[in-house]
Amino acid sequence: MDLDNISFEPSNMYASRPHLRTAYKTAVANWAGRPSNAVYAVIVNGPHTSISDRRKHITVDYKDENNAFITRSHVPHA
Repeated sequence: MDLDNISFEPSNMYASRPHLRTAYKTAVANWAGRPSNAVYAVIVNGPHTSISDRRKHITVDYKDENNAFITRSHVPHA
């Protein structure tokens, strides 16, 4: 997945920390579990844990070539 096809919601998330934006985009783009038909991704929450997933993860919405929602995933992040 091309890093240019990954955005943040809200768009200013981590705007003052470009190195983190790049690191999170790279993790999302390279995650082996991403849907094969995903062309776009929206990072909706940075690294965190949750009740449903105790691993540190990034919450991501994956979208297809028509920008239609495919799935929300927890992308592991150290």
